[in-house]
Amino acid sequence: DWSCALIEDLDPSCVPSNEDLACIASQTLSTILDSRTTSTLITRREFFWTFSAGTNVTVKTANHGILPTSGRGDCVADLIIGNRTQHIWLSDCLHAPGALINLMSVGRMLNKGWECNFRPFPSRCQLVFHKTVLGDVPLQGNL
Repeated sequence: DWSCALIEDLDPSCVPSNEDLACIASQTLSTILDSRTTSTLITRREFFWTFSAGTNVTVKTANHGILPTSGRGDCVADLIIGNRTQHIWLSDCLHAPGALINLMSVGRMLNKGWECNFRPFPSRCQLVFHKTVLGDVPLQGNL
């Protein structure tokens, strides 16, 4: 099982602007959705409830770099929508201590019954789990 966040033939107009990168760096949020990664990447070891250090893989990044991982396991995350906190179980995540931010695999979310519906006015991501709308998360900095 390889994880990949690879974009081929990158169009220079698609590269995040300095403003977008600054927005990512300044976020209190810790995770962004990634439709190209096959596994969820978690930066901090203490988020893992189960962990196996013997299953290291190397992830190829969007800028054609290499991101080593130190193992895999299951995590529990707090999903805060409005004033409600949902505890969600993330299975088979990769520990990627060198990543700048956690990357949530959209494909794995969809396979578990999640929907991510992007809505305009105001820009937001509506999160749905098994046909139940959990709420909207506003987009920040076009991310």
